[in-house]
Amino acid sequence: MDPRSGKYVGLIMAGIGIAVLLFNMVKYFQLKSEYDDLVKSCTEKVDGIVTSCDSYTVTRRKRISKHSHKTLTETYYKTTVTFKVDGEEYTAHSDSKTQYPVGAQTIVTYDPNEPSKNYLGSVPPNKYSVRLASMITGGFLFLAFVKIIFHSCHNIGRGVDDTVEGIERRRGHGQ
Repeated sequence: MDPRSGKYVGLIMAGIGIAVLLFNMVKYFQLKSEYDDLVKSCTEKVDGIVTSCDSYTVTRRKRISKHSHKTLTETYYKTTVTFKVDGEEYTAHSDSKTQYPVGAQTIVTYDPNEPSKNYLGSVPPNKYSVRLASMITGGFLFLAFVKIIFHSCHNIGRGVDDTVEGIERRRGHGQ
């Protein structure tokens, strides 16, 4: 195996890592900005009535060990709440793990200038923090494969054989 091939693999993987990092950075800041705008503009609270609360399940596999997985099933609820501001009716929607009984009263926080901009409860859902983990993963991918590139480039000039056979020969295990 040509030691330069590690350089090309490293370049491709570093490119993927930087793409993952940049995409998730853009999405993170976009979602964080939307969240901050919602918190800043939604200053009024009103009681609303739950008109529907439909459940759905999400099933995913979680790795426990190298050869073992666990199936996780979580229930979420799509909730619709109607509320009135100055005699006009509006709706608020929520997609969360909280189940609201139909007909129950709940708080809706809304923008007094634009009541259609709203959320249930006192704190809007945080949709941006999941992007942090993806940004960190992209960053680690980028750094790991940059290391491969530099290692490959460094060894090319020294004529180092980075194949398994070459490494075993250097360790004295080869024939």
